Amino acid sequence: MKKRDKKQLLPGIVVAVAISFLVFLYAPVDLYCSNISEFWFDFGILIRASLGLFLISTVVLLLIYIVLWLIHPVLYRLGL
Repeated sequence: MKKRDKKQLLPGIVVAVAISFLVFLYAPVDLYCSNISEFWFDFGILIRASLGLFLISTVVLLLIYIVLWLIHPVLYRLGL
């Protein structure tokens, strides 16, 4: 049995932040900027909602990766 090291969680952190950024920050801002005249709300409302969803999804994904890592390192690697 290998010793668990917290450095092993670094790929999970990177993946969680990257997925959350692409889905909840980059995509909505890109969509808004390319179709700015078609939305009834302004950029401030969009960025507040996007930042909130980004933070929530990052925390949830990190918790999932930590649980997988605690259960078994092979499950963690499969989750990645």
